[in-house]
Amino acid sequence: MLTYGLILDQAVTAEPGRVITFKIGGQAELPPAMAYSVIESPKAEDFGSPEQLVLGLRRYSENCQFCHGAMAISSGVLPDLRWSPITGSEAAWDSVVLEGAKSATGMKSFAHRLSKEETDAIRAYLLKQAWVAVGNGEAVDPRATAESGR
Repeated sequence: MLTYGLILDQAVTAEPGRVITFKIGGQAELPPAMAYSVIESPKAEDFGSPEQLVLGLRRYSENCQFCHGAMAISSGVLPDLRWSPITGSEAAWDSVVLEGAKSATGMKSFAHRLSKEETDAIRAYLLKQAWVAVGNGEAVDPRATAESGR
């Protein structure tokens, strides 16, 4: 269940993915669970033509779903990109996906595989999926949150 969150009622765990190691024969106890801090809400308005969204779905399926989940629905082990703040900014998105800003933590650059047009299409697809979740009542509409704070 590393990546196939689509079939789950909820993420495998509300805790962010982390690695815990133990010494054989050690007496340490499992550390307490970390608090779930992901705000399940789109980080930008959706965009993209139908053609761009189809391209985004195709390229996401070919390059991203193996780690981040089919249909952009994570199992909770790795980040669910629908809720990632990085999707909210084209510059941040490009820095991670094309420039490798998170290479040290396992997210390599895809500049050798994908064009800017293709990575923009993936971002459009992810935001569309986030807004579909809002429409289905599975995520918070950030516009409603902003209006209630006025």
